Amino acid sequence: MFVVYLSHFIKEKSGKPYLEESEFEELEKEFQDVINLLKGDKTLEKFRIEYEKLHAVMKKSHENEKRLMEKCRELNAELVVNSSKVAALTKLTKDDQETISSMKTVKF
Repeated sequence: MFVVYLSHFIKEKSGKPYLEESEFEELEKEFQDVINLLKGDKTLEKFRIEYEKLHAVMKKSHENEKRLMEKCRELNAELVVNSSKVAALTKLTKDDQETISSMKTVKF
């Protein structure tokens, strides 16, 4: 089960989270199943504790990834707006330069 989790992090998806919400929920369910199995076995207590620590790190990483993806979306939207503004200002500057050039050639 933990191998399934690791395999999700190995594959790359551009612009998408490594784990979709449905995949993450499935991992959560599998984690609970494994913990329930391990709770009854004292010989695996040390393993259970380490497994819970790894799971906590995975959850924190997933939350951080979601936060970063949201920030990327916000920055991308801001970039699109600012690009439009730059394009409009570039056009105005070009138009102004053309107006200045044409005024220089006109003699009063």
